[in-house]
Amino acid sequence: MVLIVGAVIVNSLVKTNKNENCDTINEVDQKEDCYHTFAHKTNNISYCNKIRDGEKKEHCLGHVPS
Repeated sequence: MVLIVGAVIVNSLVKTNKNENCDTINEVDQKEDCYHTFAHKTNNISYCNKIRDGEKKEHCLGHVPS
């Protein structure tokens, strides 16, 4: 259930293109998923650099054109 709610939140943020709202998400995994999603949607690796988890960050950097 938490995963579904997190996905809905991230999807809503992407649709409204309010990336600054990723910073307001308290749950770390959801916040990093939000940054990852914005990195892909905008092709902007600066969002990947906000991800703290090394494995997730490398994944993000590997899939977003620089």
